[in-house]
Amino acid sequence: MTFAELLVPPAWHADAACRDSGHALFFVNGGEPCEITRALCGGCLVAGKCAEVGAGERHGIWGGQSEQTRRRLRRRRILRQQALSACELEEPTE
Repeated sequence: MTFAELLVPPAWHADAACRDSGHALFFVNGGEPCEITRALCGGCLVAGKCAEVGAGERHGIWGGQSEQTRRRLRRRRILRQQALSACELEEPTE
């Protein structure tokens, strides 16, 4: 990916409720959503996509999810994957 490509926002940004908002709004309040971000994300058509894209991000509000929420979801996903892997390794005994 070129630097120029990084500067072009993805197509789904056009439908984002925050498209005309400043970035600073999503990096405040100790990483927790404030009233404005809750309102924007709560009514956003692409909040799910935004949360998906931001799942691995360590900073900011993505799809209405705080840093703490994303960290908790990442842990759950890892534990679920580990449990599934453990189940696949077990062989049935007869």
